[in-house]
Parts: sequence; C-alpha cells; structure tokens
Amino acid sequence: MKRNIYRKSERFLSEATGEIQLPGEAAPTTEFKTRDVSEGGFSFEFIDPSVKLKQNQEFSGILYHDKFPIHFTSRVVRVVEQEPVWYAVTIKIDNTKGQDHYIELIHDGDNALLPKMQDNWITPLDELHLNAVMHLRSIERTFTKFIRNNS
Repeated sequence: MKRNIYRKSERFLSEATGEIQLPGEAAPTTEFKTRDVSEGGFSFEFIDPSVKLKQNQEFSGILYHDKFPIHFTSRVVRVVEQEPVWYAVTIKIDNTKGQDHYIELIHDGDNALLPKMQDNWITPLDELHLNAVMHLRSIERTFTKFIRNNS
C-alpha cells in the first residue's frame, strides 16, 4: 500500500483534554483535546483553531486523566492541514505516577477492536498457538514475496 507509518504502537481513540505552554507566547496556556493516544505519543487539535504549531516544534503541557494532571514534554512529528488542523506528537513523561495515568488513559479506553468478553473455550495455549500461526504466516508471505521479486 506504500502508506507512511507514523507510529510504532497501536492507536486508541480517546478524547482527553489538556493544555500546552508554547515557548515565547504571551498566552499562558492553550487548550486542546486529543483525537487518539498511543504509548509513543498522541494526536490532538486545538480548541482555538487560530493557534498553530510547526513541524519539530517542542513544547510542554498537561494532559488530564480523571482530573489527574499528567505533565509532559513533546515534539510535533506531523501536522495535518485539513479542517480541523490536527497534530501528532511524541510524548515524554518524567514521573512514574504520570506514566501510570497515561498508560491507564490508553488502555482503559473503549476499543471496538478488542473483544468485550473472553471466550471460555480458548485457553492460553490456544492463544499462543494462534499467535505463532499468525507470525509464521507473516514470515511465509515475506519469504514468498522475496522469492517472487528475485526470480
């Protein structure tokens, strides 16, 4: 498909609010809401659409999870110029309590791709088998593609 990959971990839709401090700006903070979150970062849009960021711009901010402030530093890795303009950023959280709340924000959210109930008939051994089969098929596809391209 030749589509660019911007994240190394799975994204989860999540609407959390926060505020960022732009370096050198007169306004103390600017509010935003997240679009999705992942372990390496999140994407967001500003509440005030007149606020703009540049690619690779660094900033610090606060993301709120259950009214707990998660202090972070960040860098813009992607700017999507469609309405509304949104940004994808990396995230670095220095304290352990903030990291714990961020992980909760990611994994406690609603994800339609995950099963709502566990199938009692599938044992951990079955899951291990299914995982191994999936990875072996992926290797087989890669090997087949390699053979076709080099013959």
